[in-house]
Amino acid sequence: MESALLLSAPTRSVDSPACHPHQRRGYPVNKQDLITAVAEAADLPKAKAGDVVDAVFEAIQKSLKKKQEVRLVGFGTFSTSKRKAGKGRNPRTGEEIKIPASTTVRFKAGKGLKDAVN
Repeated sequence: MESALLLSAPTRSVDSPACHPHQRRGYPVNKQDLITAVAEAADLPKAKAGDVVDAVFEAIQKSLKKKQEVRLVGFGTFSTSKRKAGKGRNPRTGEEIKIPASTTVRFKAGKGLKDAVN
């Protein structure tokens, strides 16, 4: 059984006073919108769907913290990579500053996600 999870801003009229301004302008879906979509798709109460979404985010975060790749077939892959230390300039003063090395998170979209978007 295949289930689609549709994420979009609520479909209210643009002229409706209840329509939040960011929902008219194509702004990103926020966490509450995601929780609502999960609750509806899985027929769960919003509180339980919120726990599920939090658990997924936490599991991804824990794996990335351990430098493990998170591969979700058909959706995409989360991974970490090292960023070397470098030099930069303070735009206000022009003073040269040192930028420390850091670990960054990368996401590569999978075929299923790419196909769904195109």
